[in-house]
Amino acid sequence: MRQWVIATISLTVMPALSPALAQTTQQLLEICESEEGRLLPDRQIVSCTMDLYARPGVDGLAFIFYNRGIAYFVKANLDVAITYFTEAIRLDHKFAIAYFSRGATYVRKGDYEHSITDLSQAIGLTHQTAAFHYRGVAYLAKGDADHAIANFSEAINADPRSAEDYYNRAVAYGTQRNNRVLALLDYTQAIRLDPKNYLAFLNRGNTYGMIGDNQRAIADYSEAIRINPGYSPAYVNRGNSYRAKGECIRAIADYTEAIRLDPRSALAFSLRGGAYNVVGDTEHAIADYNTVLQLEPKNASALYDRGLAKRKNGDDMGANADITAAMKMQPDVAAVIAGC
Repeated sequence: MRQWVIATISLTVMPALSPALAQTTQQLLEICESEEGRLLPDRQIVSCTMDLYARPGVDGLAFIFYNRGIAYFVKANLDVAITYFTEAIRLDHKFAIAYFSRGATYVRKGDYEHSITDLSQAIGLTHQTAAFHYRGVAYLAKGDADHAIANFSEAINADPRSAEDYYNRAVAYGTQRNNRVLALLDYTQAIRLDPKNYLAFLNRGNTYGMIGDNQRAIADYSEAIRINPGYSPAYVNRGNSYRAKGECIRAIADYTEAIRLDPRSALAFSLRGGAYNVVGDTEHAIADYNTVLQLEPKNASALYDRGLAKRKNGDDMGANADITAAMKMQPDVAAVIAGC
């Protein structure tokens, strides 16, 4: 069975601002306008978000709590950061950047309901584009592709050069079978804006594979490997495409490299075992399935596939034992070996 490794969504980072750097709104605006701010790798919550301010001035004490929240976020102490952002909001109910920062922190914690509430509040106060990015991420993580697409589209409309928002919208489109062409278009635009984004190449390759264009998929996986030679999933996925084309020897080579890079990848061992099984090398297939079962003792698919390999190898008793045990573990288990 063909299994792709799918890259995750892209999330902007919080700023590394200290209280000493930002005590007044004017200082934050100066940071936003500085060349240093523009050189940061991602859009920032404070710098480069001037429109986030609902009023010309922000209560000084609220601002101090806000800065403390930022400092604790940078230290990855998210719960304390949320406490300080909450206090800033209590002191100033229209402190949009505090809603935004708390919402973004909730995204990092995986609390998507609270994040959406806060980000919506920030958007209501300022219609700030970075909040659309984070809210899109929250919706996508919740599995709500339609709302995610709408939010990433808002972010793109405001900043047509945002590679990460094209990438994220492509991920959202990719979850919808009827929108895979739109996913390809967005991945392509993300790559045009950021040619070193190996994850965009990986996911575009996955999308090509899903529509049966294995040659283009292989080209994209190869480019992902060129950019990041140590990224194991690109070898796994390229191996899948080679296998779908009937080129099992190349597939085995890619799975082997993936295993070298990630020796605990049960998926790579399982896929290589399947490829060995198809070319008739049942001894190596059984060895790979043994490794899978050492890594994942309850992997019913590997147990079932090992049974098939044992049957090919003439071990009917061992085959029956494995297949029976696999079906008890997972009644609908079935080995589907495509390609080659």
